[in-house]
Amino acid sequence: MLLLTLLFLFSNKLIAGVTFIVGSIAFLLFPQYLKIYYKKFFTKLSRSDEQKKLIGLEYKMTFQDHYLETKNNFVESKCLYTNFEYIAETQENIFIKLKTETFLTFPKDQIDNELKNYLKDLCSRYQIEYIEENWVWK
Repeated sequence: MLLLTLLFLFSNKLIAGVTFIVGSIAFLLFPQYLKIYYKKFFTKLSRSDEQKKLIGLEYKMTFQDHYLETKNNFVESKCLYTNFEYIAETQENIFIKLKTETFLTFPKDQIDNELKNYLKDLCSRYQIEYIEENWVWK
């Protein structure tokens, strides 16, 4: 818009002024519009039937020799241990961060010490960082 304003500035000052004002208003209001648009879009997405089907699903996770296998009624996936970025243990959960920037979350009240020891051993075998933190969500 600024380039268009500069072009009109030399030929017609009225059109240049109107272009500048419209461009300024668009520049100021567009972020607000985008915020409203994204909020509607993601609210609609999160309330979609596909997402509602995922709430409360139980997953069966199996630790194999070289990968973690995850299954539920809809999908089966395998994630190689070499794709683990780190494993973090907090007071309430254990998080496995994958190199794809996603997390696998395990509630600690559903995990026994044998699995925690296996995860620590897995970290030492595959040079994965194991983080122990004693913080809670606020």
